[in-house]
Amino acid sequence: MALTPYCLGIYDGVSVCVCLFLLGAFGDACLTNELDNTRALLFSNTYNRPTAMHIGSKLREQLKLDGKSVVWLAHELGCHRTNIYNLFDKYSIDTQLLARISIIMNYNFFNLYKEEVDEKIQDL
Repeated sequence: MALTPYCLGIYDGVSVCVCLFLLGAFGDACLTNELDNTRALLFSNTYNRPTAMHIGSKLREQLKLDGKSVVWLAHELGCHRTNIYNLFDKYSIDTQLLARISIIMNYNFFNLYKEEVDEKIQDL
C-alpha cells in the first residue's frame, strides 16, 4: 500500500493534489516523474503551508511545560501513547482533535494560529 498524490490542476498558481492509497502489485512503479516531483513537493518541509507553525512541536512543548506525560495525555484521550508521539510529528491536527486536546490540557492551541494568522494579515 502506498500513499500517492495525483495533481488535479492549478488553482491560483498552486498545484491541487489529492492523495490516494494504491493497492496491488504496481504500487509506485507506475508513477511518472511529474507525480514523483509532486510527491516531493507535497510532503517536503518547504511545501507552502498557510502557517509555518508546527502544532505537534507546540503540543509537545506545552505538555512538558505542564509537567504532564505522554501516558497521561494518551489516557485522557483514550488512545495508545504511540498515537501521541505521532501527533508530535504533525504540522497540522484535525480541529476536533485539537479542540479535545485544548480542553483536556486547559490550553487553547487555537490562539497560536490566531497570532500567526493576524501577523500574516498585517503583512499584506
